[in-house]
Amino acid sequence: MNKWTQKAGQILRARMGQAAERRTSFYLVRGPFVLLIHLKMGWQYEAVFPETPSSSYFFYGCAFAGRAEGFLQHLAQWGGDSGSCALRFVRRVASDAEFEAFFAEAFAQFDAWTAAGKEAVRAQSQKLRQAFLQNITDFLKPLGFQKRSNHWLLPYRACAVMDFHAQKSSHSDTYYLRFCLFHRTASRVCLYCDVTPGVTGSIDWQLMDPALVRRAVEKTVREWIQPLLDMDGSALAVPEWLRQRAFSCECRSCADCWLESAFFPLIPKV
Repeated sequence: MNKWTQKAGQILRARMGQAAERRTSFYLVRGPFVLLIHLKMGWQYEAVFPETPSSSYFFYGCAFAGRAEGFLQHLAQWGGDSGSCALRFVRRVASDAEFEAFFAEAFAQFDAWTAAGKEAVRAQSQKLRQAFLQNITDFLKPLGFQKRSNHWLLPYRACAVMDFHAQKSSHSDTYYLRFCLFHRTASRVCLYCDVTPGVTGSIDWQLMDPALVRRAVEKTVREWIQPLLDMDGSALAVPEWLRQRAFSCECRSCADCWLESAFFPLIPKV
């Protein structure tokens, strides 16, 4: 890694004058664009390549430069977040040849992005985002879910709502995938599970293999959604004051918290 880090610095400094580096990260600025290159990926990206997590993976992406003076000095001191890139790519690098190929690809993409312009890069990012969300829609729509913004909703037995949510992170361009069943309002959650595959936090939707996301959605449907849809609804005929309440219920005020009690035996054992 030290050899490649030194070599990467030489390549980048020879490429253009406006460049900054911090540890194993490099930043090239050209007009409103910043090319980010990371030679060491964080642990959160192990889910992107689950079969070979110990291999070396290099990242490159396109972000937009800040207008403040001393922007390069800021990058050199504090670095830049890969999640802020409008477009992001990861490549496995295990040899000098793959190292050379990585930089050739990154520079070619950077040239193409700067030639296309800022709006074209944003449009490409939005197109990829729509495809990511559409993959979830294609799987949930046959079950009756309707998409509302980043939620997929399905009324459940006239007393609750199933909600599959792709929640956008407030810190970076990543998503938390979650499923819950709530009664009347989203603040009264009966059931909840984290759909995110491989990690407990948010996922980078551009880098994550779509097959991994699809398998995670399929697992949620198989272990949570379908059992709920197949559940006996006879408890609905019982007067509210006779309905069994879940022992683990936190608010103990929801008239339909019997759902959690009835569903509890079906929850997968961790």
